[in-house]
Amino acid sequence: MLGWFRALMPKEERFFDLFTRHAQITLAGAQALSALLKGGDDVLLYCREITWHENEADEITRHDGEDGRQQPEIVGIHIGCRSVVDDEP
Repeated sequence: MLGWFRALMPKEERFFDLFTRHAQITLAGAQALSALLKGGDDVLLYCREITWHENEADEITRHDGEDGRQQPEIVGIHIGCRSVVDDEP
């Protein structure tokens, strides 16, 4: 009777731990974006912070699966600060 429910549950046993970590990093990135959008002299600082959080979130989504194969990237936070950070002298 609960077979359909079991079929809906994630197969990766670390799914909820990874999901929680990804959510925390995404929240931190969103807070940095909010600070960036307020303006001021710290644009480059917030762009670096956002890029760092994006890379951290990407690492979580690229974790190794149960069978040892690397999983594809599922989600990421991409918001265009990279060009600002990359263009820095």
